[in-house]
Amino acid sequence: MIAFACPTFAGTVVTPTEKVPNSQWPFFTDDLNFVGLKTVLTRQLNRFKTVNLNGTIQYGADQYPLTKVRDSLSRFLAIVEQYQACSPAGGVKCIEWVNRELRRRFNLYQPHLVPGDPHYGENDPAFFTAYYTPLMTVSKTRIGVFQHGIYALPRSLALKQKSRDQIDFHDALENRGLDLFYGSDLFNLYLMQVEGGGHLLVKDGNKLVSQYISYAGQNGLPFRFIETYMMKKGWIPDGSITAQRRFLKAHPELQEQIFSTCPAYVYYRLSNTPPAGSEGIPLTGNRSIATDHNYYPFKGGLAFISSTRPSETQPDPSSDARPFMAFSRFYVDQDTGGAIRGKARADLYFGEGDYAEYTSDTEAERGTIYFLMLK
Repeated sequence: MIAFACPTFAGTVVTPTEKVPNSQWPFFTDDLNFVGLKTVLTRQLNRFKTVNLNGTIQYGADQYPLTKVRDSLSRFLAIVEQYQACSPAGGVKCIEWVNRELRRRFNLYQPHLVPGDPHYGENDPAFFTAYYTPLMTVSKTRIGVFQHGIYALPRSLALKQKSRDQIDFHDALENRGLDLFYGSDLFNLYLMQVEGGGHLLVKDGNKLVSQYISYAGQNGLPFRFIETYMMKKGWIPDGSITAQRRFLKAHPELQEQIFSTCPAYVYYRLSNTPPAGSEGIPLTGNRSIATDHNYYPFKGGLAFISSTRPSETQPDPSSDARPFMAFSRFYVDQDTGGAIRGKARADLYFGEGDYAEYTSDTEAERGTIYFLMLK
């Protein structure tokens, strides 16, 4: 596995936040009943063992040593474990105890928005989208339907800078010892590049062997979403994955024209774990988020989000649409992304599977985000 370097933070990391008065604290509930929190907290705490925590971080007017971020996760993990020992026998009393403990031991912060910031002065000022890990079947060799390469990062700058059109349609990286696997669908490979990693089922005779791949680098060219071009041409009614997939399948003769509008190309490395966030920590489904690195450069903070998301089921089998439902849960900030911009902006990682893919395509919701720091 490639080692990810953690940034060195000289002086104080200042976050664009303000303290929430006691009278305005929400009542904390978790729609997943705290499932998955031990995994994400343990992964982040293990990462902190390898990180220099000599700096300081500021939330609102309060300044903390960076070790306090780690200690916040440790204390919260203890609260999670006690809650899980209490529930379900204790019922509502258990979550009430969690809220008392959080009020007693933590300070709470929210993004400090000023005129000019998106949604300043509005209710539910935070904006959330979603991402996921694509799952696809691939081959180790170029055979049959498996004609589209998945490549490792070239050492040669000239090869690394090849465009998507050169790679996908003119075999610019073939016979260079860079091919990791071959996929059968260019759109699926494009979606995997949007997400930065994937879960592959590799054909090995009559067996399918599980293999993760993670982001290793890219060619340095601009990333442009192909749905923008397709909508401008009037070829699709909206930018949904469903609409894009349907049009590309019906018009294979236009695929090179369409994909070439996105010259950026992503390279991968093999991984034994789910795709990692910006500091090499395996992401945890429904528990990891990405925030704007310009505002939240130090990763590992404990967050609480309340918003809406698609239902796991669709009431009408003849429709792709699903109703949206309210939810709230705890997260750890472990990632960043080029499209994540703003003080009150987060991308929610939903893991793998059909629901995760659907949510990554449809989630564009308002809500609230808070950050918790141990007193």
